[in-house]
Amino acid sequence: MSKRLIVERDPVTGTDTHAAHGQTTNPSPPPAQLDWPAPEKNGTAEYQYLGAVTTALSDFVRVGGAPAATMDSGSSLDAGETAAGHAGPAGKNPQPAIPAVLKPTLTIEDGVGPGTPSAAAGSSFVSIGGRPALLHGDPLTTCGTKHPPGNSTVRSAGQDFVAAAE
Repeated sequence: MSKRLIVERDPVTGTDTHAAHGQTTNPSPPPAQLDWPAPEKNGTAEYQYLGAVTTALSDFVRVGGAPAATMDSGSSLDAGETAAGHAGPAGKNPQPAIPAVLKPTLTIEDGVGPGTPSAAAGSSFVSIGGRPALLHGDPLTTCGTKHPPGNSTVRSAGQDFVAAAE
């Protein structure tokens, strides 16, 4: 089976799990707000990763005019994602669970930003500059520290005519 090569700006999507904390409304005030999670607990929340392959691209191999991606390449969040979809308030599925009626406000504690190809990514057949080429469907490990490697996936969208047999 063949898979298309990945090029600059091909999309990377997935779900990141970040360490998080915040406050909820207190159903029995005072006080009006309660800290979440309790000090002895570690909180997490899930965030959608919407990004693209943008860094460490090939200097000498282009596909349809776009630089090809290798195992050295990386992804970054799309413009505006750090202030919107990948910001504290956008967190989903907080753990420990918070009833929605308590209107949680969340803040991300660990880093937000880049993604890197996971160990399972890269062509076993095609290399560019001595590094395995990235292929459609390869796993990337994106930001957040509370999820397993390979939590996001790159998809070929910038070209549809160069593929590698795997």
